[in-house]
Amino acid sequence: MRSFSRLFIVVSFLSLSVLAQELKWYKPAEGFALAGKENKMVLLDAYTDWCVWCKVMDTATYAKSNVVEALNSDFVAVKYNPEKDGNIEIAGLSITPEEFGKKFNISGYPATAFFTSTGEFIQTITGYIEQDEFLTGVIPFIKSGDAHTKNYRSMQYLAKLDEAAKQGVTSELVIAYAIIYLEVEGDTEKAIAKLSEVLPDDPNYDVADALKKYVADPMNGRPEEAINNKIKAIVEKYLQ
Repeated sequence: MRSFSRLFIVVSFLSLSVLAQELKWYKPAEGFALAGKENKMVLLDAYTDWCVWCKVMDTATYAKSNVVEALNSDFVAVKYNPEKDGNIEIAGLSITPEEFGKKFNISGYPATAFFTSTGEFIQTITGYIEQDEFLTGVIPFIKSGDAHTKNYRSMQYLAKLDEAAKQGVTSELVIAYAIIYLEVEGDTEKAIAKLSEVLPDDPNYDVADALKKYVADPMNGRPEEAINNKIKAIVEKYLQ
C-alpha cells in the first residue's frame, strides 16, 4: 500500500508538471482585461482554420515548455480567428475583422500581434516563428523599447539588403528595399520614394513604375504577369 501511495504521488506530480507547461489561451475580451489587471503585455495569435503554418506554430512553438514559461511570465496569450470570431474589442474600440487586418498590419497568417497592457498596439510579426527565434529574437525585441519604433521583420530583411548593398547598389536592390517598405512596414510613402530612385532609362524602370501604380490603386493596378515574374526574381534573389 505504501508503494502504491508513493507511485500515486509521483504520477500526480508528473501530471501537474505537464499541465503547468500548457499555455493558457484567452478569448480577446477576457485576455485584454486580464492583461490590464496583471500589467502584462498581450500576445494575440491571429489565425484561420485553413492556415497550415498556424497549426505548426501551435505544436512546434507554443507547446514548448520554455516558450510557455517565457510567455506566462510577461504576456497574456489571446487567440483570434478573424474569419469566425466577428468583431474584436481592444482598448474600448469595437473593431471589425476587415478593420482588424488594416489597423494591425495583418498581411498573412499566422500573424502574431503584440499589445501593451492597456491595449496599445506595438506591432505584428507575420509568418511562422520557430521556437529558438521566438525565444532569442522575438520576445527580447518586443520587451525592448525598440519594438515601438522598429519593425522586427523589416530589420531582418533590411540587414540582408544592406549587406548586399556593400557589393554595389543596383535598381533591383532599390526595388527590393521598396518591397520591404511596402509589404512589411506598410509605409507607402517610403516605398514610392524609393521606387522613384529608379530612372526611366533603367532596365527595371517598368517594374518600379508598375509598383508605383499598384500602390496608388491596389485594386486596379496589379502588375501584369511579366512584371510579376521580374518582381518574383528580385524577391528570390534578395529576400529569401
